[in-house]
Amino acid sequence: MQDIHHRIVVQRQADPLAARLAFTLESISEGFVLVDGNGVFSFVSDRATRLLQRSREELLGKVAWEVFADAVQQEAHLIYLRAMEIGEAAEFEFYFPPLAAWFDARAYPSQEGLAVYFRDVTERRIVQGRLRESNERFRIVARATADVIGDWDLVHSTLWWNDGMEAQFGYLPSELEPGRESWTNRIHPDDHDRVVHGIDAAVARRDEYWQEQYRFMRKDGRVLNVVDRGYLIFAESGEPIRFVGGMTDITQRRRGSASTISCTPRSASVRPRPSPSHSR
Repeated sequence: MQDIHHRIVVQRQADPLAARLAFTLESISEGFVLVDGNGVFSFVSDRATRLLQRSREELLGKVAWEVFADAVQQEAHLIYLRAMEIGEAAEFEFYFPPLAAWFDARAYPSQEGLAVYFRDVTERRIVQGRLRESNERFRIVARATADVIGDWDLVHSTLWWNDGMEAQFGYLPSELEPGRESWTNRIHPDDHDRVVHGIDAAVARRDEYWQEQYRFMRKDGRVLNVVDRGYLIFAESGEPIRFVGGMTDITQRRRGSASTISCTPRSASVRPRPSPSHSR
C-alpha cells in the first residue's frame, strides 16, 4: 500500500484550475496552440482549428512541421526555431504558404515549449496593399501634372506637396513647414483671411468640393494669381480625414485677358454731318 492522499488532493485542486484555463483559452478570439520542444501540438483551441483548417485529431500529438510540411524553412518555422533557441517572446507577422494566409502572432517560450497566440490578418494585408498601390498611383499622377498638388492630412495636421511646389513657386521641401502653414503663410496678406476662412468653413460643412482664386507668394517675392481646387476624403465613419487639391498658376492668363481688354478699340463717336446749305 502507498499513501496517495496528498496527490489526490492536489489533483482535485488542479482539475478545476485546468478546466477554467481551458475555458478561457477557448473563449478568446485568437487562435491558441501549445507545442513542445519537438514541435508536437499538446493543446489546440477551437479557434485555432478553424484558422489552421485542421481538426484536433489531425493536430494533437502530431509534429507541426509534419502536418504543415510545406512550411518547413518558411518564415513561421524559422521564427519557431529562433524563439525556442533564444527563449525570448516574439511578436511578428508572417505569410503561411500552406494556407495562403497572413497571420499576426505572439509566441511565448517556456520549459514545456512554445505558447502561440495568432489571428488571420490576410484581409487587412490585402487592404494595405491596395492602399499602397493607390498611394503610389497618386504620387505618379502628382509628379506628372504641371499643377502644384497638396495632400492635407486632417487627422495628423500634416501637408505633403508634390514637386510642383519647387518648380512653380521655388520652395524646397526642407524650407516648408510640415503643416498647413506651408500654404497659409504664403497666401497674399490681402487674401489670407478670406481664403483660410473659406476652406475652414468648407471642411466644417463637409463640402466635397472647394475652389478659390487668390494671390500666392513665390520664394523670390513675386506674386502669382492661382486658382485652387480641392476635394475632401472621408473615413467610413463619415469624418473628413484628408483634403487633396491642386493650385494652377493663372497669372499669364489673367495678364493676357487684361491686355486683350486694354487693346480693344473703343467705339468711335460719330458726329452727325451737317446738312449742306442750299443757296437760294
